[in-house]
Amino acid sequence: MSTINFFHNGEMIQIDESDPRHPNNDTTTPPVPPTEEESKAHELRTERNMELIETDWTQLPDVPDSIKNKYTTYRQELRDLSSVDGFPNVEMPTKPS
Repeated sequence: MSTINFFHNGEMIQIDESDPRHPNNDTTTPPVPPTEEESKAHELRTERNMELIETDWTQLPDVPDSIKNKYTTYRQELRDLSSVDGFPNVEMPTKPS
């Protein structure tokens, strides 16, 4: 039976596998890895969030309406991205030029 050093209440003690605190007795279930679709959705949301951050300036009060209006539509499309049919297998909206 293996023993390990274990700190308990600031004091080092040795425990063996019969002790429930021994790591071999860990009964927690490891996390389930995300599916490919969940990973893709996470990546797409991250990309979308970065794009929203990068275009925040377009909505400031001193930005001309011609720029603000183009980006308002684009930013709404970004926010709606996760509700589009087929998500996460969708294309990102085209950024205004």
